[in-house]
Amino acid sequence: MTTPEDAVEQALWERTVARPDEDAVHAAYLEHCVRAGQLPLAARRHRERRDALPAGDPSRARLEKRLGAVALLAIRDLDARREARAAEPGRRRQAALLLLALMLVAALAALVVTALLRS
Repeated sequence: MTTPEDAVEQALWERTVARPDEDAVHAAYLEHCVRAGQLPLAARRHRERRDALPAGDPSRARLEKRLGAVALLAIRDLDARREARAAEPGRRRQAALLLLALMLVAALAALVVTALLRS
């Protein structure tokens, strides 16, 4: 099923292909891909176009540079997601705190029972 983001991506990609030397057009395409989570698709499209060109073609070098830009954006996006996950308390941390609290309650209960039995 095609989503609105897919249609926008397709239109922006076609515009990028039609105007390969315009950095602003390419930047708009990448901006959309970042927002829509479509960087893997952008990388695939760039790779396919690059690989379709002969080794000495000057357009191949431009596509290689643009593919590098996609890779940098993907790394930045992964770092941002990792930082967001690290900022919020994880389930392991919550489980560890709960276990610690239960152990503390059990230890206090054992002390109370021991004190009652000695008296």
